[in-house]
Amino acid sequence: MQSLSHFIPQLVTRLGVTERNYEVISLVEREIHKYAPKSTVSAYKNNKIYVEAESSTHLYELNFRRREILKILSVIPGMHETELKIFLKGCSKPSAEERLKSRKKITIERN
Repeated sequence: MQSLSHFIPQLVTRLGVTERNYEVISLVEREIHKYAPKSTVSAYKNNKIYVEAESSTHLYELNFRRREILKILSVIPGMHETELKIFLKGCSKPSAEERLKSRKKITIERN
């Protein structure tokens, strides 16, 4: 039987967790907590960061500070243009178009 240390790197790779993704999420979370402490990054897919705000006030504040929040990502070399999508908590769901793109990528990768 193989050890757990053998499976963890495979699992992390399969989930799509990379050092760059972790860095992006960490930077954005640190920045959004300045303006809305209870807000969280719920996803980071296809260069889109999904943030859930605790209240409509925080939602407004984060939307107002969107450029400042994204500017922090300029420290990452080779970072592509990233979108920041902000929702009220419990409402962040990718659109039908985004779900379709994700499915197409998965089927292409499997083939």
